[in-house]
Amino acid sequence: MKKKTYEENFKTKIIRLHLEEGRTIKSLSEKYEIHKKITCFFS
Repeated sequence: MKKKTYEENFKTKIIRLHLEEGRTIKSLSEKYEIHKKITCFFS
């Protein structure tokens, strides 16, 4: 299975939504179809 990579602007968007808008990791992972553990590597 090929490792999925994410663009810098996508990572920044997810971090901004979490920190500035207070979105939960769970809601972001569901909306953007990413594993919730992946988001901890974005910051």
